[in-house]
Amino acid sequence: MPYTFAIDSDKGVLFVWAEGAISDREAIAVARDIASAPRYDPGFRSFADFTLVTRNGLTAESLGQIGTILKPVSGPRRAAVVGNVTNFGVCRMYQTYCEINGVSGPEIFWSRREALAYLNEGAHPEKVVQLDLTDTVIA
Repeated sequence: MPYTFAIDSDKGVLFVWAEGAISDREAIAVARDIASAPRYDPGFRSFADFTLVTRNGLTAESLGQIGTILKPVSGPRRAAVVGNVTNFGVCRMYQTYCEINGVSGPEIFWSRREALAYLNEGAHPEKVVQLDLTDTVIA
């Protein structure tokens, strides 16, 4: 599966990484895996990294299903990092879905560092997520 995820319940963050070719089927499957994880909380902040996605086959319909499965709530910061305009557009569709449904959607970034700076803004010091020198996430 081209997705991996980690939940840091101490810091209140869901991390999702995708790479290669992604499709509706796989995205919905990982959303179900996340939602059924015992430590998942729809009120957590989230960081999604799509910088290594080479082919994005997600549709508006699947993005709506993902929103229904994950049940995001308003308030927590969410960040998505993209590496090309196609992935930006798909993330923007999900952002619009969230806005229409009155929940906090992801802000979209071209840099992991900027995304994590946004995610950490206003966070209590023990909830701050750090980056290592290669600009990858350390949970």
